Amino acid sequence: FFLVYTCGSFWRDAMVGVATTVGYALSPGGLLLPYHVGALAALEYNGRLSNANPLAGASAGAIACASHGCGLEAVKALEATIRVSDSCAEVGGARGNLLPFLRREMEILLPGDAHNRLNERPSPVGLAYRQIFPSQERILQTQFESKQDVMDAVCHSSAFPFFTSNWPFAVARTKKNTEKEGDSSATGLTLPRLVVDGFFNVPRDRCGCPDFSILDKDPILTSSSTSSVENGYEKLPLVGRTVTIAVFPHEAVGLTASELEDRISPEGGMEEMANLLRLATQVSSREELTAVYEAGWADAERWCRQEEARQREEFQKDLIQSRFLLN
Repeated sequence: FFLVYTCGSFWRDAMVGVATTVGYALSPGGLLLPYHVGALAALEYNGRLSNANPLAGASAGAIACASHGCGLEAVKALEATIRVSDSCAEVGGARGNLLPFLRREMEILLPGDAHNRLNERPSPVGLAYRQIFPSQERILQTQFESKQDVMDAVCHSSAFPFFTSNWPFAVARTKKNTEKEGDSSATGLTLPRLVVDGFFNVPRDRCGCPDFSILDKDPILTSSSTSSVENGYEKLPLVGRTVTIAVFPHEAVGLTASELEDRISPEGGMEEMANLLRLATQVSSREELTAVYEAGWADAERWCRQEEARQREEFQKDLIQSRFLLN
């Protein structure tokens, strides 16, 4: 019996390969950033998140992914959010003031080798944003040239029109000559790159949660060690299962791209949604932001318990199937 079950499980896992890899896609969220920080901390604490799991985020989700991928302690990310909120309060509010304070905190907290830490991570960390000029491009950046490049990508991902800054777009630093990125060989001029928030990088039903399949289609955006893997039978995707982490209830914002068992988000009705919108867009107290962090931890931990129960149920089904094979 044990031999039949073990061989069956081994063969199933071997055939599935990396397609069973779980990736976590994090939504935008403004000043609800601590929710993502708490969720990632809980997933790691409960053994559901390691360097083997791909991460991708947009806006607040990108900030959380970058900080986690660089090894920044969750409590430091929380304290940084509190400082940003306090700084915004001193200048009249969050609107139009977030990006400069965000960049200041990243300059202080991210290690000098932040780019190497992300590039060398066994599974990629993707920072999503949308290029709108000189060409329309969905960008999920997973390779970085320097710490400055990491900070730029986070700010591009967080460039929500007329909220994080007073402009409808951000002007991206033009990289070395590639036709894809706007080099005009005929004139010798390099066109500026205009980008907007990662929320606009995916269809509406994803509510800004990045799509890992971009990495399967465009290997330029990732390294050869983390692109789609060839086995003896077929080309498998980098991520076989995507868990979406949203700072708002999935149902309330129409985030339907993931299965019910692949969702981490707050629970609650319209009253709770109104409070979350306030926290996302307005300055808050230390106590409120700490509570947001704790809510992210609690919701992710609840998902971990549900996932354990689901896997236990699948294990029992495998046992039944193994007994059937023996008969």
